[in-house]
Amino acid sequence: MPLPIGLQIYSIREALAQDFYATLEKVAQMGYQGVEVFGSLPPTAQLKQRLDALGLKVAGRHARLDDLVGGLEPYLEEVQGLGAKYLVCAWSKASPTWEHNADQLVKLAEQTKSAGLKLLYHNHAHEIRESFAGKPALDYLLSRSSELGAELDIAWTYAGGADPVDYLKRYAGRAPLLHIKDVRKGADGWETVELGQGEVDLKAALDNSSGAEWLLVEQDHSPSPVQSAQRNLEWLKAAVS
Repeated sequence: MPLPIGLQIYSIREALAQDFYATLEKVAQMGYQGVEVFGSLPPTAQLKQRLDALGLKVAGRHARLDDLVGGLEPYLEEVQGLGAKYLVCAWSKASPTWEHNADQLVKLAEQTKSAGLKLLYHNHAHEIRESFAGKPALDYLLSRSSELGAELDIAWTYAGGADPVDYLKRYAGRAPLLHIKDVRKGADGWETVELGQGEVDLKAALDNSSGAEWLLVEQDHSPSPVQSAQRNLEWLKAAVS
């Protein structure tokens, strides 16, 4: 059975800011089966009711490391209230060191487990490029706690200089959520583009996604975010059919 496909709603943040629920209705009408949420959200019970009515499940909830450290409990309550299983550390930098970040993530992962949920770490390119203790920072962070899972972003893994398939194989069983994204190198660095328009071998990544529970579309920037979300879904459905 094909994996369910969701949308990381960061992709359509401008439209959400204009009309949150009307935009989610468009997401459901496109054919997405779920969403991954981020940022400030409407009241949890209200959001859950509206998502249920639209037939959208919540795959996970993103938050930055600093926000999680500053107050984990509200995020855990949101994830539970939305009927999800995964809280995702969406961003961190080595400040002051990757060891410090890992110490924090170990504690957060244990607290998340105590709430009956799972903490995942979402990578960007810098966790692949930067090293700590003789290994890429992402591998170091994941080595510190078996309770910390991964949300592998295949495009940023590629942009960091690694083969996404290697990481999918390495963390099979620890990466229930996958960010399906494409990038290409431009004059000003890496830019996210619609699926199939960039450099990432998406087919190879999808062929090695058997350990995942969700495929999550994300396009960080687009001239037409809502239209890109539709085209990305159409491309992905065709690719996995």
